[in-house]
Amino acid sequence: MKYSKVTINIIGFISLCAAVSLLVVSFLYPWYEQKSTVTGSTKRFKSGGFIQNRDQFVEFENHQTITSDLMSTVFVSCILSFCFATVSLLFMSCRIFTKNEPFANTSISVSIFLAFIIGMFSFLMLLRLPSALNSDCTKVYNVVLCKEENPSRFYYSNSNFVWGPYMAWYSSLANRATVLLLVSLFCSLEYYVPPKPIEPLVKDGAHL
Repeated sequence: MKYSKVTINIIGFISLCAAVSLLVVSFLYPWYEQKSTVTGSTKRFKSGGFIQNRDQFVEFENHQTITSDLMSTVFVSCILSFCFATVSLLFMSCRIFTKNEPFANTSISVSIFLAFIIGMFSFLMLLRLPSALNSDCTKVYNVVLCKEENPSRFYYSNSNFVWGPYMAWYSSLANRATVLLLVSLFCSLEYYVPPKPIEPLVKDGAHL
């Protein structure tokens, strides 16, 4: 099936807009949530601290250096991924409105690849958040208590707490899927070479 350049450009532009929008969500919303099943209180972790009940933002304490550094790294990685995704969007616009396609194609491919790699780094870094919280906790509190309140598992629940990812993490996951879909779709449409028709064994006008 043959696709026009316009179709390829429109699909790529819409996909990049979706990827950039999902990255914006990761800036606005927390990444991780701790909820107490006893008191009903919640902690939702963002860069620099966490949001408690009634949307009160609390900065990380002085001993929570590992957690603070990790969340800052996640946030900076998201910013870089957003920048490269935005650059991809700009180059896609150049591809649509100009004829300098070889330059635009290379720039789009490189910037999309960098956006994906850096975004995946931030996505995977957050998996270490429970372990970072537990390590910071053991600096000042009992090890047994820290394991109860800060288990080193990404998904966790017991009689007192429920741990799990929050909206920004799911948005980051959707962003990685969107970028992968964009790359595979862009490559399949742009570089697809239709198979050559099979030549007949007997030429026209020939007789057996």
